[in-house]
Amino acid sequence: MIANNSLFNFNVSDNLSFSVWVYPKAFENLNGIFSKYQSTGDNDIYLRINDSSGGIKFGSDLGSVIIPNALKLNEWQNISITNSNGNIKLYVNGILKGNGTISWNQTTNYFSIGCDYCVDGSSDTSRFFDGKIDKLRIYNRILTSAEINLLNSSDNTTGLGEWAHWTLDDISGSDNVSSRDLTVTGTPIIDNGSWSLNENARGEYILQSGDNLDNFSLSIRFRIGTNASNYDSIFSTEESPGKEGSWQIGMSGNDMKFSSTDSSYAFTLSRNIWHHLVLTKSENNQINIYANNIHLDTLTLTNWSMSRLRVGTNRNTDNLWIGDIDDVRIYDYVLDSKDINKLYHNY
Repeated sequence: MIANNSLFNFNVSDNLSFSVWVYPKAFENLNGIFSKYQSTGDNDIYLRINDSSGGIKFGSDLGSVIIPNALKLNEWQNISITNSNGNIKLYVNGILKGNGTISWNQTTNYFSIGCDYCVDGSSDTSRFFDGKIDKLRIYNRILTSAEINLLNSSDNTTGLGEWAHWTLDDISGSDNVSSRDLTVTGTPIIDNGSWSLNENARGEYILQSGDNLDNFSLSIRFRIGTNASNYDSIFSTEESPGKEGSWQIGMSGNDMKFSSTDSSYAFTLSRNIWHHLVLTKSENNQINIYANNIHLDTLTLTNWSMSRLRVGTNRNTDNLWIGDIDDVRIYDYVLDSKDINKLYHNY
């Protein structure tokens, strides 16, 4: 909840735009996405799930627009809304789904995220949103349809079909596209929506029966800390460098290095600035390494082993990362240069 901030005392006559990503796990009437509706008769603005079919409702009890069958379960979807003096347009995933005239009362109520008709300390969970909410943006102008399309395409966490996506914007290590959550050891510091590490935390996902990553791609953002040193790693597989086919990406002196039991490749990146790295692996064990949208090298390995995916540690678990890690994405196919370019320009 955001309390006592006049910036959120919206007037129906204002030019406004809202954009929010939602991942509903269940649909129930009155589940709030965001709201300033706290007490009977307030009639301030809300965006909520309207029914069990995934319909959504925007406005207030004085006037609203309902879009039936708007959302799907267990998928990330973007909702964008524009308001011009009560005339609204509502978009889902960049597509205009409906429009109409609405009304609401301007109040000084709290602005609640993930809850409808909520007051501080509310225990009425029937009003809570069941799922995930991300990237809520509010504008004091009318977004164009082109801008809404750009928000949808540039933000889209599933546009390339992620097999797993660990945003690392909190300490949970949760997966944004499935249930392949990281098991987190230690407590990462959260700094501007990323893990800020000083050998204090790591995450791990152990592959399950049915997890097929014969074709594989890794996309990861990271920053090399001033004190990062030999073997400190951003990513690794297995728990021992002696495991045939195991590999890691980490420090080697002042360089970054991909190291496996078969081969290695070292490359130089500056410290204390953000980098984007992509590693792809095909069924025939051909490895391609990219840094900051530049193809660095191609390797062909004899052996490849990956029973676990490990973030922020080397294979021995004795050299944890010093620096920052953000937005780790896993794919069960080989990204091509266009895909990598799209990921790079996301940031």
